[in-house]
Amino acid sequence: MSRALEGVVNAFCKTTIEWVSDGRAFAFNIFNERGELRAPDGEIVALSLEDWDAFYTAVNSPPLKKTAKKIDPAAPNAGRPWFEAQDRELASLWRSGSALAELARRFGRTKGGIVGRLLHLGLVDMRDNANAATFAIRTRD
Repeated sequence: MSRALEGVVNAFCKTTIEWVSDGRAFAFNIFNERGELRAPDGEIVALSLEDWDAFYTAVNSPPLKKTAKKIDPAAPNAGRPWFEAQDRELASLWRSGSALAELARRFGRTKGGIVGRLLHLGLVDMRDNANAATFAIRTRD
């Protein structure tokens, strides 16, 4: 940029911040409603001051922590997909009168997971008679 043009730009510019990183010069110019980052290769990134503020906040925020899902030792398969062989075994055991707690232990799942799968397989139908289905499940424990 020519010195004359730099003078015109700087006349409209409220603030200029300049710095050098790895031997390369950068400049950040703040105008009335926008800011411009000038890179050494001449590229200019122009954003509103609100967008620059959001960028600054994001860059300076602590990284998000991934929280490991706590696995219940009594239900290590909770939330995992079911396989067809497991569905067949569950259906057979349910029909033979196995208790809900016993099924939960056997499959490594929660009681709620077992009930959900029984509903999915159509072995317990809550739509026809919710009270009868609830009674059938409770009497197994």
